[in-house]
Amino acid sequence: TGKDISVGSSGSLSQEVLDKKKKAVFNTLVVPYGRTMKTELSDGSTVWLNSGSRLVYPAAFMSDKREVYIEGEAIFEVSHDREKPFFVISDNQTVKVLGTVFSVSNYKDDKSISTILKSGSVKISFPDKATGAATIRDIKLSPGTRATLNKNDQSVVSEKIDVDTYFSWRKGFIVFNKNDLSYIMRRLSRYYNMEVKIKNDTILDDTFSGYLNLNEDVEKVL
Repeated sequence: TGKDISVGSSGSLSQEVLDKKKKAVFNTLVVPYGRTMKTELSDGSTVWLNSGSRLVYPAAFMSDKREVYIEGEAIFEVSHDREKPFFVISDNQTVKVLGTVFSVSNYKDDKSISTILKSGSVKISFPDKATGAATIRDIKLSPGTRATLNKNDQSVVSEKIDVDTYFSWRKGFIVFNKNDLSYIMRRLSRYYNMEVKIKNDTILDDTFSGYLNLNEDVEKVL
């Protein structure tokens, strides 16, 4: 119903779903760097939020559609409801789903936005910032596919990937597959809430592959 909110494995609280003017109450869930969090929405959908992320969502979905806003990275496991499509809104794109498992990564300090579909189907709409039009293009993803939007030139690349690699952080580990060092250090900085500086700029574009257990302390991981 939205009156009872569960956050993580033990946190919970109660609230009203409507304010005094009978308008829907919105919640903002902020996950600090160095933490991850899981929460359940009023429709039964589950959201895993990665470090440094923010989710804005209504205490209860009142209209004929379900809308949430995400900044950062999140995995969504959406309850199927054909009469109430689910929309994940973020800067530069909107993802529409009916019932599926997918992730969105849109950190402000990243040069791109990625949407990864594990199961089901989604449609991504990209607004035209130049003209202010609602959408510049729509694309549909099939399972096992990632769509990446370049924030600078608005180009979109769709490709088949190993989905589990990008969903592993909710289980406490991350897998890198030929990722450059600057990307890896940004992710570790968020997980461990610390700044990592690479003094040798010539190795920033070097790529690495491997498995890291986020339950280990940062010194061992590095």
